[in-house]
Amino acid sequence: MRMPNVRNFALFGVFVLLMILIAGCSGQKQPESVAMSREQGVWDSVKAKQWDKFKEVLHPDYVGVYADGCRSAAQEVTATQGVNIQSIQIEEARIAQEGQTTEVVSYRAIVKGSASGQEFSGAYNMLSIWVRVNSGWKMIAHSEAAVP
Repeated sequence: MRMPNVRNFALFGVFVLLMILIAGCSGQKQPESVAMSREQGVWDSVKAKQWDKFKEVLHPDYVGVYADGCRSAAQEVTATQGVNIQSIQIEEARIAQEGQTTEVVSYRAIVKGSASGQEFSGAYNMLSIWVRVNSGWKMIAHSEAAVP
C-alpha cells in the first residue's frame, strides 16, 4: 500500500485555503461606515438645502412612509424643502445587506429643527432602504417614527 505524500496534502490544504479566501473576498460586504456616510450625506444635503443633491439620491420609485401618509420622490423633495435641520446626531446604526445590491439602514436620530415654522426636536427611529443601480446607490424607501 502506498502512503499519501505529505507534500501533496500540504499543497491541497493551501489550495483549499486560497479558494476560501477568494470566495470570501468576492462576496465582501461594504463597510458600515460607507453606508452610514451615504445616509449622513442625505441629511447634510437637507441641512444645507442642496435640493439637487438630495433629489439625485432618490430612486425614481422612491416611497417615503410617515404618520401622515406615503410620498413619492417628488413629494418628498417638496415636503423636505419646508424643513430646517439645525442638528442631527445618528446613533445605534445597523446595516443589513442583501447581496451586493440592497442595504437596509436603521438608526436612531436625535434631531433639532423646524418645519413649516414650528420648532421640533427629539429622537426618531429611522429606516432607509438603498439599492445599487447603474448610476450608483439610490434610496428607494425611507421611514421615520418619533420615539415616544
